Amino acid sequence: MELFPAANREELPIEIRLPKGSDVEETRVVVEEIQAWLRQQPGVKEVSACAGAKANLWFGGGTGLDGVVNENGQLVAMMDLDQVNTTELVDQWKDELSSKYPGVDIYPWELKSGPPVGSPIEVHLYGEDITELRALTQQLKEKISKVPGARDVQDNFGLDNNTLEFQVNKAMMEQKMVTYTDLSRTLRLAGGGITIGQFDNGKNLIDINMYAEKPGNDPLTVFQHLTVPNAVGSQVPLSEIVSIKPSFGIQSIPHRNLSRSVTITGDVRGRTTTEVMTDVTAILNESKLPQGYRWESGGEMTEQTDIFKSMGKLSIIVVFLIFIQIVIQFYSLSLPLLIMSTVYLATAGSLIGLFITSTPLGFMSMMGVISLSGIVVRNGIVLIDFIEKARAEGVELKEAVLRGGEARLRPILLTSMTAVAGLSPLALSGNPLFAPLGITIISGLVFSTMLTLIIVPSLYTALSEYKDKRK
Repeated sequence: MELFPAANREELPIEIRLPKGSDVEETRVVVEEIQAWLRQQPGVKEVSACAGAKANLWFGGGTGLDGVVNENGQLVAMMDLDQVNTTELVDQWKDELSSKYPGVDIYPWELKSGPPVGSPIEVHLYGEDITELRALTQQLKEKISKVPGARDVQDNFGLDNNTLEFQVNKAMMEQKMVTYTDLSRTLRLAGGGITIGQFDNGKNLIDINMYAEKPGNDPLTVFQHLTVPNAVGSQVPLSEIVSIKPSFGIQSIPHRNLSRSVTITGDVRGRTTTEVMTDVTAILNESKLPQGYRWESGGEMTEQTDIFKSMGKLSIIVVFLIFIQIVIQFYSLSLPLLIMSTVYLATAGSLIGLFITSTPLGFMSMMGVISLSGIVVRNGIVLIDFIEKARAEGVELKEAVLRGGEARLRPILLTSMTAVAGLSPLALSGNPLFAPLGITIISGLVFSTMLTLIIVPSLYTALSEYKDKRK
């Protein structure tokens, strides 16, 4: 099963992630070096690059920059599809570039045909304790990375930021008559600043903010020069009431559905999302999480399940409407059930066709199966209608069935062959999105047409003989 296949487009994006804390200038240098390397590769027509962010505008998925972080970068190579196969290049480029730039995450990937449905691998881990969550996340990431086909497994926790930890001397604060309000206001001066007034420009009120002067690039130097006003208006050096030491702190505490949650994401290569997530789910089920911690899957797998459920409900409605129309046509409840057997034959044929051509079952394949429901019943209706009219004229049962099969053989074959011929260009086009639709309908039509001329008359004969015995 594969919800949406790779689009096989000429755009081949490459994500770049330098180690946390890297300067945007370092990112720019790496991006430009990779850009120069890509331009020398066969089949590459043009390369666009962006340092410090990911440009969603390139793919029509946004209107600007996304993930504006110094260590992020993105390149897009325009490929000549007549010379190269992008699917093969993804693994080749990743291996070559990763060896050239150790410590840098370089991730080429193919665009998907269809709407965005999230990451192929996506697991949400819930719990309250940040330290425990981080440890469990690391353990699960290591296990998921070993699953065949899993690539670029990461989490949204990220690495810790460099921070400064302030330890307040309460006794000294009381002695110097410094309040926490004054202390926090002074610390904000060196960070986001404090608002001291507003300026009216005639249209809007603009905040006037005051910031502490920052000599040099060392934050410790800034705080060592700060003073805090006390209750009597004197200035107390910050270093007398607060000790400062370098530390590390998490970038953010991610939440999902109002609960603390860490999301593990990844891509798949060489296998379908369903195959990889089946192995991942087995690993998660075997992992014994502490009390109060739980996990749930998301991303493409969840979207796939939701879409297939919706399409299943739609197919039930379609079959019901067709059944009602056949009931109105024949004024019978048994004949519609007999004719609807062609739908099951077509579904079986479409699955056989997908299996023979090694085509995954996806969104367009399911659309083809639903479309077949309204196409193949036509053959059964025409055949049964001819037999019913012959019997109404007094023709014996078996003779009427033989006449019906003989008379409707050519029209049924011609109409099916016409549909197959019309859909053949679509099935043979190689389009990753629409080719499965053509394959599904063609295989279902061929299979159901061959068996409709055998199964439907046989079932009709058995049903009619049963009714005659009941009489």
